[in-house]
Amino acid sequence: MPDARPSPDETSPDRRPQGDGEERTWAGNVPLDRRWWWSPALMVVVGIAVAAYQYSVIADGTAIALTWVMVAIGAVVTVAGLVQLKRAWDVEQVRRRGETAGT
Repeated sequence: MPDARPSPDETSPDRRPQGDGEERTWAGNVPLDRRWWWSPALMVVVGIAVAAYQYSVIADGTAIALTWVMVAIGAVVTVAGLVQLKRAWDVEQVRRRGETAGT
């Protein structure tokens, strides 16, 4: 009985149909950094990390003015990331509606 699995040559990334013309990973997925939510979500995570990193100094009571500046920078980056995430989601919804209307 012949092997039903495709040969490695048939499943290699350069043999897979690319349909939408986008770059794909070896598994055929859109790369993480090409997804609509990646950059805004990264900004949110970085902003939270920057602000949270200051917690131990603030909790010890040894915070200086620059500690609070870093907390403020982290908060601004987090809010900016959330705003960009909302805008990116709005654009993604419009794109999805356009794809479903066209099919």
